[in-house]
Amino acid sequence: LVLVGCGGGGGHKPLCAQGDLACNVRESCDDVCNHFNITDTTTAEKCFGCVGNESVREAEQDCLGNKSKVEKCFGCIASTSLTCWENPVSIGGCILGPCRADKVIKDPLACPKCWINYVDGCLGKYDGCFNTTASASGL
Repeated sequence: LVLVGCGGGGGHKPLCAQGDLACNVRESCDDVCNHFNITDTTTAEKCFGCVGNESVREAEQDCLGNKSKVEKCFGCIASTSLTCWENPVSIGGCILGPCRADKVIKDPLACPKCWINYVDGCLGKYDGCFNTTASASGL
């Protein structure tokens, strides 16, 4: 599976655009996440632990550039991190759905697609943390 804008996983560090949270997090966690082909709970927990930690690290760097709103930004990041990563309902949706062994045999790309959608959905929630209007309303 090749992630658009994030290189092809050919063993080199792609050049993600500065501030491209999704690309940077996907690249940092690609190995831990088994290239987002996650078919068991243990790998899912390790993967989304990595994704959560990396997204917070990246997001904190973005918050530091906005000193006047840094408190609201960090509050938004903490709230997003607590409610999105390692969400058992979302993880179960992929594990028990398209990542079941019988489903992977029928459609091998559905499992990584499920996880990528989950990751992108959570990462998209951080965008509001950097928008001062959205972060203020989210607290």
